[in-house]
Amino acid sequence: MKEVFGRPLSLLDNMYSAFGYDWQYWLLPIHPCISINYLERMYTIKEIKKLKEFEEDDFDVDKKMFFKEIQRSKREKYFALLGLVLFVVTWLLYLRYEMQAILKGEKVLLSLDGWF
Repeated sequence: MKEVFGRPLSLLDNMYSAFGYDWQYWLLPIHPCISINYLERMYTIKEIKKLKEFEEDDFDVDKKMFFKEIQRSKREKYFALLGLVLFVVTWLLYLRYEMQAILKGEKVLLSLDGWF
């Protein structure tokens, strides 16, 4: 398979095919929503230079495989966002606990006693 490539795409289309269609989630370590065609026709460099238009491969006409990718991606996004919300709520509750301790005088916010 050396020197064999799929049809050339624009930079943005290459980004979508690598990272998924949901650009908002590119930095999260979750399963991307990608429409992968494992049966795509491959071209050599000579064929790419000669061709003006490339054949469209309709391998998943009824979108069954793509639907499975979408479902898996949605499930992982749900759990990632749920984890993020739980982290933020836990952090806010911890900050509230610390602020109550500071306001009651049980804890000092900043002490410079040992510095001088």
